[in-house]
Amino acid sequence: MPVDAPRLLKQMLNSEQAQHSINIVLAEQAQALAYEPPLHAAAHTMAAFLQAQEISAVISKDISQLATPTPGLHTLVVLSHDAEFIEQHQEQLLAWVSAGGHLVISVAHQNQAGSASSWLQHLKISQQPATHSKQNNRPTESNSVLATAGTAPLTRLYLENEQSPAYLALNSSYHLEDHANRAHAWANSDKGTHLLQLLHGAGLITLLSDLQLWHTPEISQYDHAWLLWYLSQDTEVTLLTPPTSLIQQSTGWPKHSALYSLLILLLGAAEYLRRRVTASRAPHLSRHSLSKAQVQALKQLSSSGQRNLILTLQKEIQQRAQQHEPTFADALVAEQWRLLAQLSGLPLSFIARCMQPPTAETLRIQALTQQIAYLRQLLNTLPLAS
Repeated sequence: MPVDAPRLLKQMLNSEQAQHSINIVLAEQAQALAYEPPLHAAAHTMAAFLQAQEISAVISKDISQLATPTPGLHTLVVLSHDAEFIEQHQEQLLAWVSAGGHLVISVAHQNQAGSASSWLQHLKISQQPATHSKQNNRPTESNSVLATAGTAPLTRLYLENEQSPAYLALNSSYHLEDHANRAHAWANSDKGTHLLQLLHGAGLITLLSDLQLWHTPEISQYDHAWLLWYLSQDTEVTLLTPPTSLIQQSTGWPKHSALYSLLILLLGAAEYLRRRVTASRAPHLSRHSLSKAQVQALKQLSSSGQRNLILTLQKEIQQRAQQHEPTFADALVAEQWRLLAQLSGLPLSFIARCMQPPTAETLRIQALTQQIAYLRQLLNTLPLAS
């Protein structure tokens, strides 16, 4: 059976049903979420999918509003790659889990942090570069919920008493090493372990190598939607999307560049105009005029300015890749894109969307913002040089 064919896992919701449900959600939300940042769009899609399965799912931006969990009945999915945020709130998150919550979190922020994280150190887990010859020392048979995986390029997740695995396109560039052998469940590819589940206090932690599998359109592929349901079933789910500014989300943004200053100035000017018009309530300034004023301010970033902004981020991505692949700069464009896909674990189509040369045409502000978000996502997914 091909890996992208539906697998009828013997659960209340099988993978074929999950794919059908998520495709309906994506079709309904296509226009509404077209210009949302990837993680925010993912949160709305995930919530709608879970609600369709009669699972309570809410989106929250404030971790301080997190309620004390009822053991076994609450799941928190942290939709953030912000290393600073996660480290700042690690004690609160771990205390929430200890009280009985189920925390689902990505370790992709470790690639950005550049050093061993106190978060993973506390759990006695490390993130190591994966290799094709990586051998996992876990037993081939287990009574745990998840059993060891086979040797397919995709990550395989086996359920107890199931012959067919669930297939997941998790980032296989890194292997999650469980030094204290605390994990009772896991999922592997031929390169290593990319999903771990371990008990912590009265609760449970599920560690994923990345969150890309729940982005659009990846969430409709393989068993990604089914996994979201499987981790959330019989609980109330909170999808945490902590607010992060455009600049803060990029660890490698040129902080003192003229482009950065200009963009911030223009965004500030648009907000100033909005507030002035709202405060004055001048009858001759309609809502349409206000929208035009905001757009006009942002359009002051000319086509050449937009090109420079995009090229600056693309150059930084190329420099990051060069640190891992010394021949990267001399490779053909197609080979560069393939290497970026290999390093980031992102689809080749996404790499092409990010790295295609910017056109001379001035982009609409929505398109410019989306392109910056894509580039930032790729940059943040690339590992830092050790």
